[in-house]
Formats: sequence, C-alpha cells, structure tokens
Amino acid sequence: MLSAVRMTILLLAYGLYRSSKCWVVGFCTALTCGFLIAKIFIFDFEGTKSSNNPLSYCLIIISFVLSWSETWFVDFKMLPAERKWKSKAAKYGRGYGSTYIGGRGLRPDDLRSIMTEDNTFYSPVDSNEGSDFEDDGTSRSPRQRSAQDNDYIRLARHAVEVLWAYLHSPDSEWTLEKGASEEEGVVHSKKVHGVGKVFRLKCYIDIPPQELYDYINAKPEEQSDWNTTVKECRVLQVVDDHSDILYIVSNEIGGGAIQSRDFITLRSWVRKNQILLSAGMGVKHPDMPLQKNYIRGHNGVGGYCYAPHPTDPKKTLFYWFMNTDIKGWFPQKLIDANLASVLVDFQRDLTRQVAKVTSKGGQSTLAQANQGSSES
Repeated sequence: MLSAVRMTILLLAYGLYRSSKCWVVGFCTALTCGFLIAKIFIFDFEGTKSSNNPLSYCLIIISFVLSWSETWFVDFKMLPAERKWKSKAAKYGRGYGSTYIGGRGLRPDDLRSIMTEDNTFYSPVDSNEGSDFEDDGTSRSPRQRSAQDNDYIRLARHAVEVLWAYLHSPDSEWTLEKGASEEEGVVHSKKVHGVGKVFRLKCYIDIPPQELYDYINAKPEEQSDWNTTVKECRVLQVVDDHSDILYIVSNEIGGGAIQSRDFITLRSWVRKNQILLSAGMGVKHPDMPLQKNYIRGHNGVGGYCYAPHPTDPKKTLFYWFMNTDIKGWFPQKLIDANLASVLVDFQRDLTRQVAKVTSKGGQSTLAQANQGSSES
C-alpha cells in the first residue's frame, strides 16, 4: 500500500505536473523511512514464522535501499538532466524556446516534406516570386523587426508550406469522420507522421473567395459574435504586413465535458495560384503567459484555404485544416468525435453569418464592411 501511495505521488508530481522540485521525492522518502523505522520497533521478529524466514529482514533492508536509490536518481540524475536540456533549448533554439512550441509541429529548417503513416511524401510547392500579396504601401508593422519577429516570420512561412501540402494531398488518404457532401460540410482526417491526427473540413460557401477571405481574416475580434466555438479572439501582436499573433479562447465542447482552452496562434496569409491561404500554428508569446482560468492548448500547423468554386465564381470551396492538442486526460475517441463536431459547427455558423450579412444588401456589404475596417 505504501509503495502504491509513493508511486502515485511521484507520478503526479513529476509526470503530470512536471515539477522540478526535489522536495517531493524527499517527502516520499521521509514517509517511507518513518514507516520502516516504526515497523522495526513494532514488528515481532522473534515470532516463530519470522525467525525462520530471513526474507522479513531482507524486505526492510531492500525497502531502505530502493527508496534512497530513487531519491538519488531523481535529485542527481533526472532533475539536473531536465535543467540541462531546458538550458540548451533556450540557448540554441531561440525560435523553439521563446517562440516555437515543439511536439506537434515540425521544425521549419528540417521540413522539406510531410511524411504520412504509409511513408508517402508530399513536397511543398515553392512560392513564385510575387505570388504572395503585394505591398499596398501601408505597413501594419512600422517598427524595426526584432530577432523574435524574424523567428515568427520564418515559422509563418513554414506554416504556409505545410498547409499548402495538406491542401494538395490526395483525397484517397483522408478518412471520413462526419458529413456526406461539400454542400453540407464534410470532415475527413488522416494521421501524419510526427504530427498526429489532422482534420479537414471541406464545404461550399455562397460568396466569392476574396470577400469571404476578407471578412474572416480582417476582423478576427468579431469571430466570437458569430462563431459559437470561439469565446474570445484578439490580436496580440502584428508581426508584419502578412502575419500576426492571435490569442484565442475556445468555448466548452461536448456539452461541457471538455472545458474551455486558450491558444496562442501565429497567423500568416498569402495567395498561391489563385488560392487564398490563411495558415497558423501554435507559438509562445511574452505578453500572454499561462492563464489560471484556462488550460493552454497547442495548435499544430493548420488554417483556412479559400479556393474558387469549380463552376460558380460566386461561391468558395472552403477548407479548414486543424491539428490541435487540447491537453488533459481524455479518451482519444471522445476528442476525435468532438473535434469533428467543432468543424461542422464552424461551417454551420459561417454559412449562417454569410447569409445574414449578404441578405442585408448583397455581397458588396461584406466588401464595404472590410473596407471600413481597413481604413480605421
């Protein structure tokens, strides 16, 4: 029983909460030693069975040795090694320490293709010169760029490359999760090696790609007004003319089974071959440390794609690719089912909002609203 208690305390402290304090193992060792000392005085070693069984003595000696060996290992091996690796990450990985969150994203310097579970590679399509949005003469970021800004820009380009690769991956490699057709919204998923499960929403929206892009991209703060999956969204920092950093708080999902999470997302937008991309990935930001009211989730590379409808120029073939780690202890099937529902709910909310806005005076209403937002 004492061993089970000791194991539970250590797993909670160093496994779940990732503590770097040595007093936890010290407390467990003191508790174990106290129990063993009390047992030495109370236990009847002169009993008939005990006197003929040397294992009774060996168990106490072994318990002492194991508890102190465990203390030595944690205090002199595990904790110093963790501090050493954290120091290396901060020293050599400025983009991966203060800016980049590893684990569910791939390092941009190392990524030249995306490997799926069946070892199929997708090479990102290179951007032609002038393929991104041209400078309109007004800069959103007039200040001089810092080293961290350059890291953000590098990661933003990486996110665009990965999103472009997702968009052009064959449909045969995506597994149906929810929905039946693009008209109503259909969700697929696939596992990507080194990344995890990526979800894809594919649907048609009754508005041209440029106007839909302008409406969603230009006013992220208004998403909580119509998007039921978002509780709060605001811009933390403008990095350059084509990228910024958002702070997003999600609403509860699964009827409250999964509580609200907050995310910090680096967002970047470009145009490639008549397709508008708004790519994003999770980063760290000095102005938004962990919040006590929310569990900090992490977004892998994902984002929105706005492609022309094959036959109707007044419609958009819309994609949302999502790869997220909501943290916490939940069954994977529960997470997958609820994330698929989040994408479907977003498509429903977006369709309603577009219909609501366009019904007030045609599609030009969106363009006028976005123009007013840009001028302000």
